[in-house]
Amino acid sequence: MKLINTKTLFLHDLFDTQIPEYAILSHTWGDEEISFQDWRILEANRPPSRDTPPQPYLVTCNEGWVSQTTQKAGYKKIIDFCRLCRQDGYSWAWVDTCCIDKSSSAELSEAINSMYKWYSHSRLCYVFLTDVSASRYGIPEVTAEDDDPSAWGPDRKLYSGPVDYDCYKRAGFASSRWFKRGWTLQELLAPSRVHFYDRDWKMIGTRFQLGGLLADITKIPAKVASYPFDNELHMSYSIAERFSWASSRGTSRQEDVAYCLLGIFNVHLPLLYGEGGTRAFRRLQDEIIKRSTDHSILVWFVQDQQQVGDNAFNVTGPLLAESPKAFQNCGNLMCDPDEWDVQMRHYKELKKSYAITNNGLDMELPIVCQPCPDCFHGCRIALLDCWTPHGERLGIHIGSVSDTGQFERKHCDTVATIVMDESGLIEGHSPDIQKIYLTIEGHWMEEVD
Repeated sequence: MKLINTKTLFLHDLFDTQIPEYAILSHTWGDEEISFQDWRILEANRPPSRDTPPQPYLVTCNEGWVSQTTQKAGYKKIIDFCRLCRQDGYSWAWVDTCCIDKSSSAELSEAINSMYKWYSHSRLCYVFLTDVSASRYGIPEVTAEDDDPSAWGPDRKLYSGPVDYDCYKRAGFASSRWFKRGWTLQELLAPSRVHFYDRDWKMIGTRFQLGGLLADITKIPAKVASYPFDNELHMSYSIAERFSWASSRGTSRQEDVAYCLLGIFNVHLPLLYGEGGTRAFRRLQDEIIKRSTDHSILVWFVQDQQQVGDNAFNVTGPLLAESPKAFQNCGNLMCDPDEWDVQMRHYKELKKSYAITNNGLDMELPIVCQPCPDCFHGCRIALLDCWTPHGERLGIHIGSVSDTGQFERKHCDTVATIVMDESGLIEGHSPDIQKIYLTIEGHWMEEVD
């Protein structure tokens, strides 16, 4: 991990056992960012001092380049950040623009797979919002009140102090670009402490103080938006709900739509830039399936009518979603294996786990047949271990592919809702438990009779 000494402004390579306490920056990239190579050249052209470490990168350049580079907004951002860190007592800082050598694919891969950990291990995350002006709209400068993690307690109470949400919205806080980017999701959730600053580096609130407003903007539950997203919270929210938090966010590179979510799902992936966003997101879901029995990963649906066509039931789609956007309306889905056990207790042993095989996703599920105006023989619904806040069990429409138990996803513009009583009965009848294989490699295609 490369860290900046906030006093000397020199980069140091540090390993796990050597890493000191550090602060970390969260921001959105502009057109004048400073790269690792830029920073090394600037280091080599600074006047030597007794605090200057040995320089392995001695690259000289003309004074004009140095003058031009130090006038860039990206350079000023790093300098202002380091100044603020020094004032707050932090000797070390990390910035993603200059602390990663992106010319090294190995270092870039390590950094992206470690990013969530680096943010979670930081002592404080400074969020710099270049498109928010606090003074113009009267947001008062605040202090880090009630921002000690050791004082929060296990009940995770929400902040009850006064916050003028309308004032923040007028200042552009809610519409800030920072809330639209994929990478900043983990930068909000992972750190133990998060402080927000406007474009003049005026502190306008902590994550704890602004938890209610953050929840309103991001559609993330207030208890998640107010506190670090630790392992306990990881287990409390379904895969579909976590994907929904990223559904309205974007990334500059297609593949990053998946790579920016690695830490939120506690998985690692080799980076394959050039594979495309759909393939990268598929690989992310494959890795999640290896580690989880959460059925909600299948409860996505596409709202794009151009993609599914007029007769959605006759459209065969992939089993796994192509991007987080397909989970946009899954923010309140719940999964509870214990509740599933209660409803399924009258049936023979039901295998909870599922796995990807060369025949498809191997699962044992209750199957329900229902009349369907779009299908002469009616349609089959595979019930899943997830439900709505109203207690309705959720399922996906499936159609048979072969006599060997292979099925494919149908009706990709919706999910089925089924009312199941406490005994696991649907309208007094028990569903059939079947071992099925759900084909994964699908493509958007309307079948012809």
